[in-house]
Amino acid sequence: MGTVSVPRNGLFGLFSLDGAPLDARDSQTVLGALADKVVATSGALVAALDASGAAIHVHEDSRSDGAPGTGNIAILLGDLDEAMAVAARLTMPANSNRAALAAAALDRWGRNAPRQLAGEWLLLRWHASSRTLILLSSETLYENCQVATDGRRLAIAPNLACLAALPWVGGDFDPDILMRTMGRSHLREAIGARTILKGVMRLRAGACITVSSHGLHLAAPDPSAIPALAAITFDDAIAELDALLRSNMRQRLSRVGGVAVQMSGGLDSSLLGLLAAEERRSDQRLVFLTSAAPEDSGVEDESMWADLVARHLGVPMVKVRPALDADVYRPSARALAATETPAHSLRHYLYEALADAALATDSQSLVDGMYGEMTISNHGHCLGSAPVRSPRMILRSWRKWWINRSISTRGDDYHVMPSRTAFASVAALHAEPTPHPRHPAIRRLSPDEPFGFEYGTNKASQISTSIGQPAVRTLFPFRDPRLIRLMSSFPAGFVRHGGIDRAPARALMHGHLPEAVVTRPKGTAFSPTYHLMLRAQADAAIARLPDQEQAGAGEWLDLAWLKVMLASVRDGARFNTQTLVRIQGSAYAAEFFRWWARVVR
Repeated sequence: MGTVSVPRNGLFGLFSLDGAPLDARDSQTVLGALADKVVATSGALVAALDASGAAIHVHEDSRSDGAPGTGNIAILLGDLDEAMAVAARLTMPANSNRAALAAAALDRWGRNAPRQLAGEWLLLRWHASSRTLILLSSETLYENCQVATDGRRLAIAPNLACLAALPWVGGDFDPDILMRTMGRSHLREAIGARTILKGVMRLRAGACITVSSHGLHLAAPDPSAIPALAAITFDDAIAELDALLRSNMRQRLSRVGGVAVQMSGGLDSSLLGLLAAEERRSDQRLVFLTSAAPEDSGVEDESMWADLVARHLGVPMVKVRPALDADVYRPSARALAATETPAHSLRHYLYEALADAALATDSQSLVDGMYGEMTISNHGHCLGSAPVRSPRMILRSWRKWWINRSISTRGDDYHVMPSRTAFASVAALHAEPTPHPRHPAIRRLSPDEPFGFEYGTNKASQISTSIGQPAVRTLFPFRDPRLIRLMSSFPAGFVRHGGIDRAPARALMHGHLPEAVVTRPKGTAFSPTYHLMLRAQADAAIARLPDQEQAGAGEWLDLAWLKVMLASVRDGARFNTQTLVRIQGSAYAAEFFRWWARVVR
């Protein structure tokens, strides 16, 4: 296999586990594009890349007599939010090298070290004498890190394509994991640290991987316990939330030059826009990016609301529209290289446009309001017991089920239409002793119980901050573990305090933003032209099917079904959301297989 270019941020490395010299061809494959960044030490070649300007901390141990030469090395990609406090707890100097600080925290707290090291980061630690590599991730994933070993040698990279280019790794899929990746949540939950490549593992958020000649060991922190109920008033709780959100925003923004906020004018994005505007440095660039419909199209969007927030805060706003060649069914090569998965966001084209706009405005951080519903903008569906349903409600529920029922009896547990061969090959592996509910049960809490942890918290932590533009990283303030833990101790009733929907978010903005924004109900579609694109671009998706078939997509997907369904969408047939997701998801996956064949095979 040939050399793979390295457009990704992250850690790259080759390590000898048996003492044999490293293969020069392997070195060229993994590190060839990073020759000027390679750190060579006993039994290891390592390089770190971050085009967004994030910190890269390197610490090489010295011998006990103070002379260099142990060959041990620690590299921290990213940064620690409360480094001085951690240094004090470890009785180390306040200005200690951050990689040395993280390594000392690992020695002190072991697998629970991520809970003591606030921030988003990735730690590599190589012990030359024992030929042991340790990888540790912050509680929320900062950067992807994939690991491959055959017992004698070890390679790491942020991207699977890089490792697949190694002859002793290869590009063969693990059918079980590949199909789970395209499955519903209960199938994906069983993936764990495995990847779609046979034998390749990934470092999960908050986890630790240790690799030596004795094997590979995975460790995770102890499960989080729901804290005791806080004896606190709603107003005091809001004050604590406000202080924490502002401190977190100030810490993160202090490390970048320009900042862009995805702004819809909804509660979550408006609050983050407010915090960014008030906590940035006085000379720091800030811009709001809002998803907009084409000019004079008559399609409703949220730019009016976003503009209301922008004008109130005195922040420039840029309307963002997908590129002219953006295709709802065809992710770009850049998007596929960034995700390396056959299942990704249905609005991939818009996220790519937002990343491009952030880069164009010289922003290194793109603030995203996702996951607010886990804490401050929770709708409060968790409160109270399940309602007694009237005959009319039951009839309405059955009608909703009928409209959204699956139109196929095959592969209902997948977001694609699997081929009959692929479905049969994993049917036994993916079968469950008892049927799994399509949606998780709604938590039921009384108003005076602790709010606890909402569903989706763990899933949110596994999203990397890297996006298609290496010079820009995404910031998700609402998934911060400190915020989630603080909110978990408050009375659940606070989410609907005074009978107000999403009360904490509205209270945090009250008096700072126009009342129309503070009291705004649910907004409109994130991508206003999404359904128009589904119909207009169906023919082009059909035209790509022969190439995708030739690339092997038909081994995993039912492309005949996809062709029929795309033609129906083109001709104006109306489908429920579940079916549209399967159509677009199948087309997305088909393009992934064509891309993979070109890049790896």
